[in-house]
Amino acid sequence: MPQWRNWQGLVLQYIPVQGTKLDESLQEWEGKGYKVSGSVCDLTSREQRVELMKTVSSAFHGKLDMLINNAASTLVKSAVQHTLEDYSSIMGTNFESPYHLCQLAHPLLKASGRASIVFISSVAGSMALPAVSLYAASKGAINQLTKNLACEWAKDNIRINTVSPWVVNTTMSMQWWPSFAFLLLHMSPGKLLLLMLDTQ
Repeated sequence: MPQWRNWQGLVLQYIPVQGTKLDESLQEWEGKGYKVSGSVCDLTSREQRVELMKTVSSAFHGKLDMLINNAASTLVKSAVQHTLEDYSSIMGTNFESPYHLCQLAHPLLKASGRASIVFISSVAGSMALPAVSLYAASKGAINQLTKNLACEWAKDNIRINTVSPWVVNTTMSMQWWPSFAFLLLHMSPGKLLLLMLDTQ
């Protein structure tokens, strides 16, 4: 859970990856003094994304100051092993979903007059890593989308940035971590690998 300081008037709409985490997370944030609500949404569903943004618009009175696109999915396979279903799942979660959410959120962000979009990308989007070709392609697409939207929506006072971390300690990454820890260690500058803690 992020440890924010001095964010007066912070209001959050939290969309967890797992619905079971919703109540627990909301209670923790409320305990820190934040006004927070939450929604469960399958971000691979176009219809649910539309409903989500309707909920957000209602909760924030037609304005949105920040959109953080953090959902991600991957499969550790060689390129020749990936199936059409793998492609649809990974690209749908990692690229189609945030692209569509940005489209849906644009009127709310524009109405804010000082909005920001943050994409959580990955170093995989700018360097070659083993057995994650689809994941890397999706993050490379996010990196380019960031540049294009930053230019296109600057006139609307919407800032767009990307954060590209190395390995983050999440449930997803820990599934393949034992197989690749040694290799990733030797790909890291100075042979030092820092695992970022999952902030969900």
